[in-house]
Amino acid sequence: MSMRLQVHPHTRRRAIGMLCLACLLWGGSFPIIKALGDVHRRVDPEVSALLLNASMIWPRFVLAALMLLPLAWRQVRAGITRLEIAQAAGLTAFLSAGLLVQVDGLRFTSASTSAFLTQAYVVLIPIWVYSRARRWPPRMFFAAMALAVPGVAVLAGVRLDDFHLGRGEIETLISACFFAGQILWLERPVYRDNRGLAVTVVMFVFMAVVFAVVAAVGALGAGAPVAAVVRPLQMWPWLVLTGLLALFCTFGAFTLMNLWQRWVSSTEAGLIYTLEPVFTALLALFLPALFSDLAGIEYANEHLTWRTVVGGLLICGANVVVQLSPPAPAR
Repeated sequence: MSMRLQVHPHTRRRAIGMLCLACLLWGGSFPIIKALGDVHRRVDPEVSALLLNASMIWPRFVLAALMLLPLAWRQVRAGITRLEIAQAAGLTAFLSAGLLVQVDGLRFTSASTSAFLTQAYVVLIPIWVYSRARRWPPRMFFAAMALAVPGVAVLAGVRLDDFHLGRGEIETLISACFFAGQILWLERPVYRDNRGLAVTVVMFVFMAVVFAVVAAVGALGAGAPVAAVVRPLQMWPWLVLTGLLALFCTFGAFTLMNLWQRWVSSTEAGLIYTLEPVFTALLALFLPALFSDLAGIEYANEHLTWRTVVGGLLICGANVVVQLSPPAPAR
């Protein structure tokens, strides 16, 4: 299926399963981050959006790096290559830029619109691939996108009569371009022989440094002491939620992505990643109440609606359709 690699069907099927698992792990990030934000505001009710988000990001990557280091120790001890550092730096640049622009865009648009427009990479990636290779994906991809795009729109609750292209929407589309860049960066041929665990642990360290600096800048810009960056560490519910975010949504999800995406094409990976909001909607049916009991906050469970069912079925159908294409021959 990949336009670049001829992959054994068993390896491809396993990679698809691992990327679906990554989407499941990412799906828990929204409820956890929402609960983390509520806990943080109890410590600092006037916290700025930039400081709030950066303070939730840098600790998760510090913990994820520590979790991954024992698994990656042999690769790290053998020495990180220049290409592995370059790949990790590129992934960090695209991911951090996408997160920062997306967060700013959320100030000017609804969460549902942001969730929908963020998935624009499913369209952007094939356009980029065509611009470079002058070859469109198989027709099955277009049939899959015809299901995935409206599926995400229904799931997110986007209303066409209320949709407009303002600052928030434009910034969210820009963030989608960065996320598309992250997906494409992973499959660059020059990085084909890089060791996935080594790249991932370096990426985690880079992300932690970037967002620690962003948090410090956000604190100073809001007139708060730099100590405000670590103030939430005083609350055990914040530490528990951050640990969950680091273990499942960072260590687990990004490691799976960096190890297994190389075995599918970037276009197919983009479609698989549209499963993330489906898992988010399902996990939001019961996780908020658990986090409310844990942290002493008011965060109600969401309810199963026709949008969840129809949107989820369309997105799942899109991924089934794309798998109907003949697999690439074994390499």
